[in-house]
This record gives sequence, structure tokens and C-alpha cells, in this order.
Amino acid sequence: MKQKIFATIYLTLFILSIMLPTILANENEDLLVIRVEPSYRTIKAGETAIYSIKVESLTRFPQIVMLEVNGLPENSIGIFTPEKGRTPFKSKLTIITTIQTPAGAYEITIIAVSGDKEEEAKTALIVNPPETTITSTITTSTSITRTLYVNVQTDKTSYNQNETVKISGSVQDQFRNPLESIEVSIQVVNPLGNIVHSALTKTNSLGIYFDNFTIGELGYSIFTPGTYTVFVTASKEGYLDGYAHASFIIGETNIPSINFVSVNITDLNGEIKSEFTQGEALIIWVTVENSGATLEKAYVWVEIDDPNTTPLGVYFNIGDLENGKIKTIGFSFTISANAYKGVYVAKAFVSNDLISKGGKFLASTDAVFIVN
Repeated sequence: MKQKIFATIYLTLFILSIMLPTILANENEDLLVIRVEPSYRTIKAGETAIYSIKVESLTRFPQIVMLEVNGLPENSIGIFTPEKGRTPFKSKLTIITTIQTPAGAYEITIIAVSGDKEEEAKTALIVNPPETTITSTITTSTSITRTLYVNVQTDKTSYNQNETVKISGSVQDQFRNPLESIEVSIQVVNPLGNIVHSALTKTNSLGIYFDNFTIGELGYSIFTPGTYTVFVTASKEGYLDGYAHASFIIGETNIPSINFVSVNITDLNGEIKSEFTQGEALIIWVTVENSGATLEKAYVWVEIDDPNTTPLGVYFNIGDLENGKIKTIGFSFTISANAYKGVYVAKAFVSNDLISKGGKFLASTDAVFIVN
């Protein structure tokens, strides 16, 4: 009898050992883990602090995650490389200060956003007074155009009927400072070009906005299988509007569904960097993913804008983007010897042909770097 009881208990524990990870995964389906090292950095005003970041999911299912930073001191800029990724992934936060950055101790909060969920980790930055020999790292000799930069993502790249599409993104100024109460217009277009969902929302105190809708929900148009595109526009008086779009699939599709995985900027040795000097060469690495039909002769573009939003060069690569594949392409660029100092933007696009021949942009993103 005791043997039977022992056998029953053993079998029950064995079954629970198998089921427990699944139960916990279902309960924590949307949760993330974000870690940052070190716990603090000490620098002088005008210097740079670098932090290592690791983002993981509590389940075996990967999530698309966007990174944000809050609590930066005045006259500084924070740059993630990369700013977006699919779990698990590593990133690097570079905080660049100037001699005008006030001395003090700052609590830096790093936020990971996926769908309508946020997780955060904290670190610290201690800024001491500058040395007299330090020069400003973010200065320009001309006025800077006030521009909004917006990004958008969905929590997954493919959905089925009755699932909820979770949309999120952020709005920043030209120095990558998050902007609160920015009006964001959202439109979702189906494979036939018809609007099936629209919303008007505003960013929160961290510069982040959220939206969601259920596929096939009563009151919405019928959702046919195919590739859908999310278009967002950020607007604020006194700023140039910001635009972005992303795509996702419902069911199966016979057209491409393109999204950027990351944009990294490195030196010629492949080291990821956020700061460069006049006359230095760099490489912009863009990684794109196609979860729809193969896109033959895809055009992957990179445009580099100076601190006054003046395009310095436009480059493109032509090649197939196959279904279910991820592709990384590098574009080299040399900063001129008399280039303006300040924040530069590398804009990346994917199109199905030359725009002059009727091609359309299918995805877009951007990254920034500093010239000092």
C-alpha cells in the first residue's frame, strides 16, 4: 500500500515538473527581464559613460522590444545600440555629456517596452565638474531644426483572427530626449489599401504611446489574410512632423512583410560606437527581416542627415529578401573634415523598387550618432 502511495506521489510530482514551466510561462507571457551593468558610472562633464544592457523574455517565445531612457542630465544625450531587438538580445547605452552638463548624481532609468507592457532597470550617473581643457561634444555653428522622431512596433509580426494587436512606440526630439503629450495619429491599412483601424493618442511622461485593437472585433472591417501596415504621425506645434510605419501579417500572405530588426553604427574595425570625429569613417549596419513572401530585388536604403537635417548622402543596396530570413547590410560613410559638430541621423528604408519608378517604402527606422 505504501509503495502505491509513493508511486502515486512520485507520478504526480513528475507530471507537475513537466507542467509547471508551461503554467508559469502562460501566467508571465508578456513579462520581460532587463538588466543593466554597472550599477553606476562616474565621469567628468564632457566625457562619455557606457552601460551594458541585456533584455530577456520569461518565456521561450521571443518578443520585439524597444528601449527608452529617462533621467538624463541636461545638455546630454543617450544613444542605444541597438535601440530595438528581439529577445534575448544585448544593447549598449552611451550617455554623452558636454561641459555644460550640470554636476550631480543622476538616477538613470532604462525602460523596455513590448506591446502594452513596460519593464525597467535603474543605474546611476555621477557627473563631476569638467576640466578646463575639455571642449563641448554637442555644438554646432548653425541653428538646429526642431524635428520629431517617432518609431512604431507591434508586439508580434504575425497574428490570427480574434488576437489583439498591440502597438507601441516613442517620440523624441533631435537630441533623443523623450517628449510628453505629443499627439500621435495611428492608421492600420489592409492589403487592399483600406483603413481598418485608426486612433489618436498622446505620449506619456516617458515619451511612449500605446494602442491596440482586436482582429475581427465587432465594429471593425473584415480582416482578410495578408500584410497590414501601421502608419504613425507625430505632431507638435513648432516641430517638423515625424513619420514611421511597420507591418504585420494576418494568416498567410503572398506579399512581403518587412521590418527592421536593428541599426548599428561601427568604426571600420566593427566596434559599435556612438561618437565619431571629423574626417572619420564609419559603417551603418542595417538588419531587416521578411516574415511574408519573398521580395525580389529589394532596395535597402540609408540616408545620412547632418544636425540641420540636410541630407549628406543616400545609398542603397539591391538584393532579394527571402521569406523567414534575416539579412544584414553595411553602408560605409566618411565624415568630412569640416563637418558640423552635433547629432547626425542615419535613416534606413526598404522599398520594392526605385521611388521614381513607382516603388513604395515598406519599412523605415533610424539611428543617431555624434560628431565631435
